[in-house]
Amino acid sequence: MRRVEVSSHLSPHLLRILHALLDVDMALIKAAWKDCSQVGRGYFVSQVTKIQGKTRQIHHPTHHMKTLQRRILSQILYRLPVSNAAFGGVQGRSYIAAARIHLQQEGSILQLDVKDAFPSTSYADINKYLRHALKTQLWPFALDAHQRKILVGFLTHMMVVNPQGG
Repeated sequence: MRRVEVSSHLSPHLLRILHALLDVDMALIKAAWKDCSQVGRGYFVSQVTKIQGKTRQIHHPTHHMKTLQRRILSQILYRLPVSNAAFGGVQGRSYIAAARIHLQQEGSILQLDVKDAFPSTSYADINKYLRHALKTQLWPFALDAHQRKILVGFLTHMMVVNPQGG
């Protein structure tokens, strides 16, 4: 699937819909989009050295991006259904709860970190999921296919560090 290009200008109609979906000021939406449209996509990059001596890049969003990303999380993502198999990053679930399902008796807990799990989740994966998951939420706004594509593309851009990756 090819990445959807999001126009540099969101129409006033789409801004109002984002305002309604995310319950944030339109100025914040515009500021976050401006940050996301800049070189670096609204992220500052730092290097962290892990215990094993390997370095890891951390992408820190600008204040506007971070605020809008948190609203996307609380107003959209946390309201969507979550698989019973998902535990990481899910409110009210932990790796201990996941271990209880698999351990019939007391024992050790093994915690795994899947190498490059987040970078391997592509723009296309997230965009496809959001298009499907948001159908019922976007239906009342009577958007045409192009408007839905732009709106979901905007949300996807806000959540993906590197749209060309993956």
